[in-house]
Amino acid sequence: MDGALGTAEAQAMVPLAAEKIAAFSGQIFVTYDTHFENYLDTAEGKKLPVKHCVKGTPGWELDAAIAKALERALIRCGFAVLVGLEDSMSQRVNRSNAWEADLHLCVHTNAHDGTVRGTRLFCYDLEGEGYRACRAVMDALAPITPGESDSISVLHFYEVTQAKAPTVYLEVAFHDNPEEAAWIIGHTEQIAEAVCLGVCRHYGAAYIQQTEKFYRVQVGAFRLRENACKLLEELKAAGYADAFVTGGGE
Repeated sequence: MDGALGTAEAQAMVPLAAEKIAAFSGQIFVTYDTHFENYLDTAEGKKLPVKHCVKGTPGWELDAAIAKALERALIRCGFAVLVGLEDSMSQRVNRSNAWEADLHLCVHTNAHDGTVRGTRLFCYDLEGEGYRACRAVMDALAPITPGESDSISVLHFYEVTQAKAPTVYLEVAFHDNPEEAAWIIGHTEQIAEAVCLGVCRHYGAAYIQQTEKFYRVQVGAFRLRENACKLLEELKAAGYADAFVTGGGE
């Protein structure tokens, strides 16, 4: 989490920042942010003219630890989960719709001017299931986040309006705020577990607490990121699909 929307503190966030249930026979589609070089020419780019999460850049690289943390938590609690890593929002939405997801869950961190704090959730309206799901996630997440300006609002982002399933569009904390960036770094698993708890509450499902412990292994340290990425490619080729590169002095 560096570059245009990042800070030195936020750089450390990426490496750390994570089939059915008895009461609900549904599916949850999880997406992450992806943009391209033409971002500034897109509808979002014209409203937020700051390039970020461009495919192929370090800021775009998905943290396998974050994705796996949320996926593990939801599956552990009995949900069918599909993580959408397609190139564009339209592709992710199309896949979600084709899969007939029951909940479309977008997970992001936020950025503004380095001073704002808090967690934001967005939904289609304040009356439907999307809002109720947002409310459940917020009630579980807000007590553990450090920000004081949490809110749920109506905002018609592409994924909110085009996904057939009710959408929870989550912006958890501000990664350009040093304090919140530091908090995200140390609470990846807790964020994932809180989101999972909120989803369970929304559907009336039992939340099954995590009992396993997970350990990370460092296999190298480099002055140049390109050398770290080269080793990453070798590790993935060797079968370590969840390997990732860290950066920023974490």
